[in-house]
Amino acid sequence: MVAKIDLTGQVFGKLTVVREVGSDRRGAVLWECRCECGMVKSVRGVFLRRGHSKSCGKAPCVGYFKDITGQVFGMLTVKKFVGVHKKNAKWECQCACGNTVVAEGRNLTNGHTSSCGCLKGSSIFKHGHTIDNGTKEYSAWRTAKIYSTRGIITSLHLAWRDSFEQFLADVGPAPSPKHQLRRIDMSRGVEPGNVRWVGPAQEMPF
Repeated sequence: MVAKIDLTGQVFGKLTVVREVGSDRRGAVLWECRCECGMVKSVRGVFLRRGHSKSCGKAPCVGYFKDITGQVFGMLTVKKFVGVHKKNAKWECQCACGNTVVAEGRNLTNGHTSSCGCLKGSSIFKHGHTIDNGTKEYSAWRTAKIYSTRGIITSLHLAWRDSFEQFLADVGPAPSPKHQLRRIDMSRGVEPGNVRWVGPAQEMPF
């Protein structure tokens, strides 16, 4: 019979073994571990020794992927990290159409996933504005979302952030393809009463 190895006090990646807490249904010894972030979880000893478990698994503790919370990929805005499956990070995303979807980080960053699936089989939304047809209104809305996420603009009106339809209803259509949406008061965010469509002769920073 193989002697049980005491892992108490040992460090595996970001996990420090605190104590033995029993065994799972298969008889594998479980160890209570504390992650560097403070999270406590029970892990199989064999997973620790073989390097399969090195952190609590929560962002940003999982070191093999980048935290993309808040970033925009096509029609999807990343809301939060939801876990790891087969070493692939899973992220909950809000689609511009209003749906929520869970997507793999690698599929978001390489462009394979850019919507909840609402564009499959059709490139046109009911409002007639999409990434594909490149309308001024949809482009302005996406730019505002990206700029607010990156801190380039102060803020984006909450109702507009989650709904292109509301944005379009409040802002209205561009007078011409040459018009651009711009803020009136640069110290304020993109919000009702502080944006307008301007022509090429009035070009100014967003």
